[in-house]
Amino acid sequence: MTPRAPGAVQLVRAAADGAAARCPASGPGTGRVAACSGPSREKGAAATGLQAAALERVARSALRALIGRWRGGAVPDLPGDAFLGEAGIGLDSLEMLEAVADLNRRFGLSVTGVEDHLLVNRRLCDWGRLIEAHFDLVGDAAELTFSTSGSTGAPKEIDHRLPGLLAEVDALGGALWPDAADAPSRVLALVPAHHIFGFLLTVLLPGRLGVEVVDLSGKGPGALGRLGRPGDLVVATPHLLSLALNTMKPTGGLTAIVSGASTPDALWQMASDREVALIEIYGATETAGVGYRRSPHAGFALMPHLDRAGPGIFAAGRGQLDVQDRLRWLGPRSFVLEGRKDNVVQVAGVNVSPQATGRHLERTDGVAAATVRLDTQSGRLKAFVIAKPGKDEAVLEVALRMGAEALPAAARPARYTFGLRLPTTPAGKLSDW
Repeated sequence: MTPRAPGAVQLVRAAADGAAARCPASGPGTGRVAACSGPSREKGAAATGLQAAALERVARSALRALIGRWRGGAVPDLPGDAFLGEAGIGLDSLEMLEAVADLNRRFGLSVTGVEDHLLVNRRLCDWGRLIEAHFDLVGDAAELTFSTSGSTGAPKEIDHRLPGLLAEVDALGGALWPDAADAPSRVLALVPAHHIFGFLLTVLLPGRLGVEVVDLSGKGPGALGRLGRPGDLVVATPHLLSLALNTMKPTGGLTAIVSGASTPDALWQMASDREVALIEIYGATETAGVGYRRSPHAGFALMPHLDRAGPGIFAAGRGQLDVQDRLRWLGPRSFVLEGRKDNVVQVAGVNVSPQATGRHLERTDGVAAATVRLDTQSGRLKAFVIAKPGKDEAVLEVALRMGAEALPAAARPARYTFGLRLPTTPAGKLSDW
């Protein structure tokens, strides 16, 4: 990917100077925090919908994830005009370098040299305008990188070209709202913007539709009931939407799009009871969106920008898509899912590997064998453990739970069962318990 050479350096410098002018000095020695002001440039934004405010929100989402990883616990809100250094929200020089490196990895900022200016202009509102300048420069050559969850091993980095992502949201918007008058008036984001689902539905889609985004990703479940209004589009995982709907009374006029995990029948019923129109999108970080449906009894409609290719799916410019599930086709453009090709399950919208959790448990002193499954009633993992001779099961369970704290929350078993042998079917295969 190469920048448009003529004027590239000047454009980046102009963006940096503009950021400094719109974000007056704050932080060390100033005694004040000044608000960002002034409009962003419209050159690239008009073509892509990637305006500075939306890119600032992506940067904030990614930075909050990093701070959570570094320090644990609750992450404070990050206003756009807050100074990011040690005299502001407290990032030291090494953390600043890692934060900039993370955004460089996501957006390929080194191509235009924008990442150097992020280290000088240390506010999120500055970063939004600088990243916008980057996209102005690279145009249709822009690429973005998203990380998988790493549920079956190390997280993988997946590259997507911006034109392909824009084609997806344009096609989806046209399919869901063929009459522009029916399009949502606002987008309420319950998901982080730096993951691919959040980026597509809370950054690109509202940018193309020209509608406001209300970021609820750091709010409690009751925020949707307080702030939602007819005409809004809610973007969430099934788990997050379930939590939010549990706090709401029936209301008409809301639409919700969910992805990131299969949508249970109970959520379809809850949405119906709350008079919320529900749309489920099937996809993954590797493929982006693949299909959508409006009913649990319907097959998934293939995304309009994709085509069926024999038993698989073809995307122009990308070739055959490697979908994670086995598909059964109901027609030329409709399919149902028949289980994962791997053994991953989803807990609260997070992909986890029961086998990996089982191997982790078996490394605990005193465990002879362990197997882990999804408990379909609770939606959490459960473990069946065989203790070595002489080991007290109550003491061993405490050790197992302490050891599981090293795993992501979704990968920790919520229930432990002990026995003398692993449960099996008459044919000798592992069975449920």
